[in-house]
Amino acid sequence: MKNLLSFLCVFLVSLTVLAQKQEVIWGYSGASIGAGHDMGDTYPIKCAILIPQSVLAHYKGCTITKIEVCDEQEVSELVPLICIGDGDNLVKQTPRGGVRGRNVIELETPYVISGADDLYVGCECVATYALSAVYLECTNGAYIFYNDEWLYSGDDVAYCIRAHIEGENMPIDVSLSCNKVLECSKGANLVAHPSVLNLSPEKVESVKLACYVDNEFSGFYEVKLDLEKGDLTSVDLNFTAPEVEGEHAIRVVVESVNGKVDEITGNNEISIPVTVYGKTFPRRVVMEELTGTWCGWCVRGYVALQEMAEKYPDSFIGLAYHTDDEMSDIENAQEIIDILDNPLPTGAVNRNTQTIFNCEPETLEDYIQELKNLALADIRGEVTVLDADTTAVKVNTYTEFAADATQPFAIAYVVLENGVGPYVQANNFSGADYEFYGYEKLGRHVVLVYNDVVRSVYGGAAGVEGSVPSDIHQGQTYEYQYELPLPSNVKCKSNIEVVALLMNQENGQIVNACKCSFNKNADAISTLKPANPGKSVAVYNVGGAQLNAPQRGLNLVKMSDGSVGKIVK
Repeated sequence: MKNLLSFLCVFLVSLTVLAQKQEVIWGYSGASIGAGHDMGDTYPIKCAILIPQSVLAHYKGCTITKIEVCDEQEVSELVPLICIGDGDNLVKQTPRGGVRGRNVIELETPYVISGADDLYVGCECVATYALSAVYLECTNGAYIFYNDEWLYSGDDVAYCIRAHIEGENMPIDVSLSCNKVLECSKGANLVAHPSVLNLSPEKVESVKLACYVDNEFSGFYEVKLDLEKGDLTSVDLNFTAPEVEGEHAIRVVVESVNGKVDEITGNNEISIPVTVYGKTFPRRVVMEELTGTWCGWCVRGYVALQEMAEKYPDSFIGLAYHTDDEMSDIENAQEIIDILDNPLPTGAVNRNTQTIFNCEPETLEDYIQELKNLALADIRGEVTVLDADTTAVKVNTYTEFAADATQPFAIAYVVLENGVGPYVQANNFSGADYEFYGYEKLGRHVVLVYNDVVRSVYGGAAGVEGSVPSDIHQGQTYEYQYELPLPSNVKCKSNIEVVALLMNQENGQIVNACKCSFNKNADAISTLKPANPGKSVAVYNVGGAQLNAPQRGLNLVKMSDGSVGKIVK
C-alpha cells in the first residue's frame, strides 16, 4: 500500500511538472534604443510588430498575457494592442497616462492564440513620436497604422515591442535574421553577423550552426551564448570569400539549441547574399558631430573625436559642426545640421541617420567597426592655392569604383580648421563619481582648444552635381576639379584642411572620404599639421592670481601643451 501511495505521489508530481506553465517572449528589444519617427505634432498612433501565422500555429491555445513596450518620449492613453490586420484592437483595457520608458503591461483578459492568423501586437497611444526603435536586421519588426492600413518601416529597424506568451510544453526555438548584403574582394576574410533571437522558454547557452557557401558545406559553428528569454544578439561567423567575382550566398542553418532540436523550422535558416569584387579600397570613416561650448555634455564629442583621431590617424575623419557658440558661423551647413538635429551632443557615422548617437567615445568605437569593411569606391584629393593671400584654392579629386554603377554619386567638400580657441566649454562631468578622461576632476567650465571645426561646406548634403559621371565603369579613374573660396571665418589659414566626401545621392550616405593633400606649390599652407588639442591646466586673472574657473572679463589661460592664451568670458 505504501509503495502504491509513493507511486501515486511521484505520478502526480510528474503531471504537475508536465503541466507547468512556461513563457516565451516574442519580439524585439536592445540596448541601442533610439527615438521613433517624429510626427511633428501629437497624434493618436498604433505601432506594432507582426507575428506571422506560421509561428503562431506552434502556440495554438497559448495565451498572450503581457505586452512590453518602450518609448523614450512620454505618451498618454496607452493601451496594449492585438489585431488581425484591419486595425481593430481586440484588447479592451483601461488606458494609461503619462507613460515613459519600458513598460510591461499585463492584459486584463489574456488573449488566446488561435494559430489561424497573423497578429499585429503592440500598442495604441497619443504621442508626438512613434515608439522607440532598435536598429537591427530583422523582418516584421516595425509597422505603423496609417490611412486605414499597416505600413511597414523596413528590414533594418524594429519597434521595442515584445509579447509574453504563456502555455504548456512550449517549443525550443531561436530565430535567425540577417538582411545585410556582404561585399568583399576575392579570397578575403569575410565575417557575417547574423542575429539570434531567443524564442525558447529557457535561457539559450549554446547554438550549433551549419554553414554553407554556394550550397557547399563549410563547417559547423558552436556558438556560446548567454541569451535570456526574448533577448537578441549577433554572432560573428568567419569565412573565406570565393575566388570568383560575382554574386554568391552563405546559408546558415540552426542544427541545435542547448543540444536540443530547434522545434520551429520556419525561422531557423537564412541566406546571406555576398558580392565578390576584383578590387576594393581602404575605407575612411567620417564622424560628424553637432556640438556647442554651452553644452555641458558635449565634452563627450570633444573626447570622442580626439580619441578616434589618435587611434585611427589614417582612417578616421572628424567633422565638428558648432551651434550657438563662438564657432557656429559655418557657411552652407544648415542642411547637414538639420540631418544631425537631435539633443546635443549628437553624431552620425558616414551620415547614416541610423547611427545617430550621443557621442560617447565607447559607443563611437562600436560604430567605427565599419573600418573593418573595405570600401567599393575610393577618393583622393590634392589642393592648390590659387593666390598669394590664400583666399581661394583649387581641389583636384580622383574617384575610382570597384564595379560598374549607374546610381548617382557626387563629391561634397568641407573646409575645417584645427587649433581654434581657446574657448570656455561647459563641463557637466565636473564632480562626477565616475571617471571620464579626467574631466570629473575639472571645474564646471574648462578652457579648450578645438580641432576639426567645420568652417564651410561646398555642395551641400548631396554634393556638387556633375562631380562624378552618371555612367561609372569598373577600374576607371575619374578626375574632377573644383575651385572654392576660403571662408572668411577661418582664424588661421595655416590650420585648415580640405575634406572631400564621396556621396551616394540615393541614400544620402558617405561612401568614402579623404583629407586632401596640399601640393608642393601651396607655400602658404604646405606645412599644415593638425594642431594638438589641449585643455587648460590653470586660469589666471590679469593680476596673475590663479582662478578656480574663468571669470567675467579677460582671463589668461595656461594650456596643457605649455602655451598661454587669452579668453574673454
